[in-house]
Amino acid sequence: MGQDTIEHHCPICNRPLVFLLPPGGAGPRRFQCFDCDRQDPLESLSVKRWLEGELGRGSLSDLVIGC
Repeated sequence: MGQDTIEHHCPICNRPLVFLLPPGGAGPRRFQCFDCDRQDPLESLSVKRWLEGELGRGSLSDLVIGC
C-alpha cells in the first residue's frame, strides 16, 4: 500500500537483481544476478567431493568417453 519499489540492478550487466538465498541455502537472502552471480555446479565443493568419493573417480579428466 503506497510502498515505493526500489529495483536493484547488477553493476556488471545492468540486469535486475533477484532477492534469493545464497548458494547452499545458508544465511540471509541477498540480491543476486542470475547471469553474473551464478556458480558453475560442477565447480562446487560438494559436487567435486561426490565425484571423487561416492562415484570412485579421481577426476573428470580421467573419464574415457566412447570406449
